[in-house]
Amino acid sequence: LARIVEVCNAISVIILFASFVFAFSAKFKNTFLYILFGSALVFILNIFRIALLTIGLYNYPEYGEFLHNIVFPVVIYGVVFVLWIVWVIKFSTYAKRTN
Repeated sequence: LARIVEVCNAISVIILFASFVFAFSAKFKNTFLYILFGSALVFILNIFRIALLTIGLYNYPEYGEFLHNIVFPVVIYGVVFVLWIVWVIKFSTYAKRTN
């Protein structure tokens, strides 16, 4: 039912997430732990995304394109965006320097 190719493993999303956090880095320990936590969260979310997409494609094949191209990218990139906002507001020293 499902074919998982290299693009589906979320490595590119994790690299994008980590690059942003690193660009607005704080102390090494905080930056490293946040990247580790966020990467694990994105990876786990991606596993659930693949499972739910497979179930969705099996039960609702007519919505396959919508689920694959719209719903699940919005969810995974939305979570990454929220993680970025939390990083800049709560942990990054960048926001503190500009005030």
